[in-house]
Amino acid sequence: MVIIIVLDGVNEMNANTCGDLKLEIDFSLLRAYFNVSPAGLEQPSMTLPARELLKADALNVVFEQSGTVLRATSKELPASVLGLSLYGLAASQLIVLAQYSMWVDLTVDNLEFQLQPHETYVTPGYRIRRLKFDSVPDGNFREAFLEEAWRNFFTLTVVPLVGRIAAFAGVKPQLIWNQFAGRQSQLRDYIHENEEREEILGNFEREDTLLSGLAPEWFGLRRNPFVHKPKYIENPYQEGKKMMIRSSCCLYDKRENGKKCYNCPRLTEQERLEQWNQMKTGSS
Repeated sequence: MVIIIVLDGVNEMNANTCGDLKLEIDFSLLRAYFNVSPAGLEQPSMTLPARELLKADALNVVFEQSGTVLRATSKELPASVLGLSLYGLAASQLIVLAQYSMWVDLTVDNLEFQLQPHETYVTPGYRIRRLKFDSVPDGNFREAFLEEAWRNFFTLTVVPLVGRIAAFAGVKPQLIWNQFAGRQSQLRDYIHENEEREEILGNFEREDTLLSGLAPEWFGLRRNPFVHKPKYIENPYQEGKKMMIRSSCCLYDKRENGKKCYNCPRLTEQERLEQWNQMKTGSS
C-alpha cells in the first residue's frame, strides 16, 4: 500500500494508490507561487467549477469582479490576469513531475476556479477537487506517456480555457499565450538559483525540455509557447541584480492611471530610462 501524504501548507491529506511505498507530496510551493493546491485560496470571494469558465455567464461575473478591483479600463487586463493563471496549472504539473515523477490530475473537471480580491489586485487560483496521481513509467515508455499526457492536458483543458477567455475579451489568444514564455523563463531561473538537489534539477531540465519540444499545433500556435530566450536589464530595485524583460506586455497599463511596467517589452529605451530616473529620484 502506497500512502501519498499531500502537504498543501494548511493541512495533510491521504490519497489512495497501490504499492509498498510511502511518498510525501508537498503542494506548499505550488500554492504559494501558482495558487494551485487541494486547499485552494485562503479567502476566495468566488468558487465555481472550472468548466464554468467556458460559459459566458460565469465569465461575465469573473470579469466584472476582477475588472472592478483592478480598475480596468477594458476587458484586456482581466483577460491577461485570468489567462495567465492557467500557466500556473502547467507549471504545477511540471514541478510535480520533476520532484516525484507523478502525473497529477489537473483536468478541467477536477478543478474549481477561485478568485480572491485584494485592495488593488485579484488572485485567481485553482482548488484540486480530488487528488488523483499516475506514476510515470521509466525507460522507453516514459516520453510517449508524457507526450500523450501533456497533449490531453493542453488540448482538453488549457487551450479551450485560453480560447474562451480571449474570445470573451475580444482579444487574440496570443495575448495570453505570449506571457507563458516569460513566466517559464522565470521559473527556470528560480529552480536553478534555489534547487540544491542535483537529481531534482536534472529532472526539471529533462521535463522542461520535453515540454518545450511539444508540437505548437497542440496549442493552436505556430510556436511552442514555452520556448523563449530571455533578455535582462539592470534591476532598479536591487542594485547589482538583473531583471528579466517580460516576454509580452501584461497589460497592467490598461487600468485607471495605469502605466507600463519597467520591464515591459513595449517600453522604448527612452521611456525605460525616464522610469529609471524617476525611481532613483523618488519622484515616482
